[in-house]
Amino acid sequence: MAASHHDNLPVSIDHVQLDADSVSSDTNSQIYAGAPNPAELEIRAYLEANDLYVGSDGDIRLLEIPASSAADIATVATAAAPAAQAVIDDLLLACSPHKTKILNAALRKVLRDDGRDRRKSIVDGIACPTQSDRQCELTVASFRDLLAKMLDGDADINTKVLCHFIYQVKRKLSKLPVPDHLMPVIVSRQQGVGKTTFVNRLVEPMAELAKSVLFSDIADPRSIHVFRHTVLVVDDMEKLSAHNIPVVKNRITGEDVTGRGMRSNRELSTQQRATFIGTSNMSVAALVPDESGNRRFYEMTFRANSAAAGNTGIWDDINATDFKALWRSIDPFGASPLADVRLEIFGRGSQSESKSSVHSWSRRLDIDSEAVGRVLQPQGAPSLDLYDLYCEQTQDTQTSVQSFGRLMREATKDASVPFNWPKRHARGFFFPLRGK
Repeated sequence: MAASHHDNLPVSIDHVQLDADSVSSDTNSQIYAGAPNPAELEIRAYLEANDLYVGSDGDIRLLEIPASSAADIATVATAAAPAAQAVIDDLLLACSPHKTKILNAALRKVLRDDGRDRRKSIVDGIACPTQSDRQCELTVASFRDLLAKMLDGDADINTKVLCHFIYQVKRKLSKLPVPDHLMPVIVSRQQGVGKTTFVNRLVEPMAELAKSVLFSDIADPRSIHVFRHTVLVVDDMEKLSAHNIPVVKNRITGEDVTGRGMRSNRELSTQQRATFIGTSNMSVAALVPDESGNRRFYEMTFRANSAAAGNTGIWDDINATDFKALWRSIDPFGASPLADVRLEIFGRGSQSESKSSVHSWSRRLDIDSEAVGRVLQPQGAPSLDLYDLYCEQTQDTQTSVQSFGRLMREATKDASVPFNWPKRHARGFFFPLRGK
């Protein structure tokens, strides 16, 4: 396989140099008219013969064919897609009748056209519903059942948030304005529960148009190129520095991004095409400590009794889910899936925005979760036990127990917090459940 003889990394079409003046007018006419071109046909035959194809980014890629025997392992392990120039070299050495400049022009056209066609094929795969309205409703309902097993909190709201993630992606692809920019964040302190697997499966229909990045990359002016991707997956999100918080928020909601190119001080601007989703071992309040609120992030907690605790069936449920059908079920031209739950998610305007990480954490607490159940007593939740739970879930080492008590009392003024003003009992202060 000729492709295995090249160690060069694949290159973008932008790196294929072409002197247009040196290409004959007849060849140019054929290329621009879309007519079959002998040099183009020769390049396509070469790619097919060597198990190569053009990816959605315009790079030459090698078709992944696993080894079938021990004798094949070394060949498969060292096989690599050739650089664009290596393709030209191979054709010239094989006595191609075409000049180098003509081959370069034809290769550039193949990379450009095939990359565009592959992107179109990927988007077509998720854009058009292949089911009836009723089947789409059943697909979303099945997804809700999965989330009810997998995540703490309100399964209906969790479902709408993740459907809104898909809605945002499809709206941006459709060049339509996006209402309510929101980044879902799947949180669990435990490793191996399946949060990364779940996110990867969720974005799998768009995997070739997605990119994995660091949280800090979103704020880095040198990472402007990442915003050309359709989906940005931030796995194991790290805590943001205070000066990066407003930058990240702006880039999540902005239509354009300004920054610098790699190895350049020249300011560049590009369209912000990305929609964001992340995973973390810490709460959003700890990752993004912002007193003005974290309304651009929505935290969902993986159940403690999932795969890490022996419920291996969750892996089967995730892998059995038809995520492409889910993507097809979301209509980008209709109302946002969040339309009827906006108040529950974003609060009632600026007056109800989180004023502290304690407030943010308490608003997201699921009183039916195993973690809260461990601290609840008939009188409510003991203040000290609630503080320990807060520290455990947010990794906050700065807030003292006294500050927590004060901030928690303030948080109880918000009707969305599940606890009332504390009451003193013989064993200390308790926060009674709201409505009891």
